[in-house]
Amino acid sequence: MPWARLLTLLLLAAAVPLSAAVAAAEPAEPAFELAVMQTPLGTSLEDIITGRAQPGFTPVLTPGFAFEPAQGQSTWVRIRTDLPPAPPGGWRLGVARAPLDQLELRVYPPGDVVARDSFYTTRRGGTPWPASFDLKLPSDLAGKTTLYLEMHTQVRGGLHVRL
Repeated sequence: MPWARLLTLLLLAAAVPLSAAVAAAEPAEPAFELAVMQTPLGTSLEDIITGRAQPGFTPVLTPGFAFEPAQGQSTWVRIRTDLPPAPPGGWRLGVARAPLDQLELRVYPPGDVVARDSFYTTRRGGTPWPASFDLKLPSDLAGKTTLYLEMHTQVRGGLHVRL
């Protein structure tokens, strides 16, 4: 039986460098800062950035938060990050699937909508709904970046984001 123990130790010793090499090959998720605010429907991104929309953003210290629906309100999420050059296929913002009527992603500057989705969007070909929204960012996006996610909903939920 000592040979079985020796074989096990050899296999474990070989697996450690292999797992470290695999982990090093996968790009790490960029760190990001979240902040959230609610505004009346129709509030523009310009009003938010210039401070005309009050009270401003509240920092969120985790990659997710709970939200409450409010009639006639939009919830805005600000995501600040420093993106390295995009991996093959580009950067994507993943948002855990929640019952959102509308979800729009803007990159500032210039503030244009670069992606949108809805919980209620029908998928083609009878494919099942994915577990998360997958919002594609512009392919040339890198460096210090601010993203704004505007969402509308009628139900309580939780939001969790990842890059």
